[in-house]
Amino acid sequence: MSKFLALGSSQLGGFLKGFRLFDEQLTENFDFAALWETGFGHLNLEPDGYIRAPDLVPKLNNPEKRNLQRAWAIRDAFGNKDLGQVPCIHNYQKIFIVASPCKYFAPFYYAKNSIPSLLSASLLKSCFYSWQVDKQFEAISPWHFRVSPIVRQLTSRCPEKVVFIGAPLPLENLEKGYFEGLRAVLKHDKSLKDIHFHNMESIRCLCRQFHSQSGNSYDVFLPPDELLCDLKLTTRSMYATKSSVWHAGPEYWQKIVAQICKLYVV
Repeated sequence: MSKFLALGSSQLGGFLKGFRLFDEQLTENFDFAALWETGFGHLNLEPDGYIRAPDLVPKLNNPEKRNLQRAWAIRDAFGNKDLGQVPCIHNYQKIFIVASPCKYFAPFYYAKNSIPSLLSASLLKSCFYSWQVDKQFEAISPWHFRVSPIVRQLTSRCPEKVVFIGAPLPLENLEKGYFEGLRAVLKHDKSLKDIHFHNMESIRCLCRQFHSQSGNSYDVFLPPDELLCDLKLTTRSMYATKSSVWHAGPEYWQKIVAQICKLYVV
């Protein structure tokens, strides 16, 4: 029987809700392991293949003063904790990462207040393997932009197992500091809009290439066009959730899970 690991931050809750709407029985083949975004950034892939959290109580974004090592464990689809067990990469056919920005995330490619330019295939590929995001954002917590070290470790150590999903793009019309400013620029300049569309299509083509060569590179899953605004900058407002600009509702995740299952599970 194939075994899968869903690994992530708070976004993993949405992923699980998507399974419950799509087909909850499929979760029988899944282990789930999550830490909130700050804690997720401290995970480490050990030489023996185990993903472990340190014995640490982080000060940032941790009002309950939770110890990461005690919080980190494999759970099933109902939240039951398998005491003493942490995930090991050797036990899974595929590892789905549901944290850190998805690869349509514009700040990977355009610095704030810059003019979008045409991205070559080699530059796009370097962006896919880069772990830096432009830091000049006054209105957004840097944790929303974090590409966690565990993502880099997994894509380097066992790329053939990794399917990177990432977090949803921010919700349409709600993040004013970067995304809506970029939207306004693209809406008022057709040539820049055309450049941006060319870049987005190049990103999709690169993902197809990764998928066809999944033995040599990690797989990158992009959200379907129907979930995104016309510029692929943000998640459509109809998939909003009350909790955050940076989280999407269950219907969004149901559509993500449907595609994931079609490609990798069923």
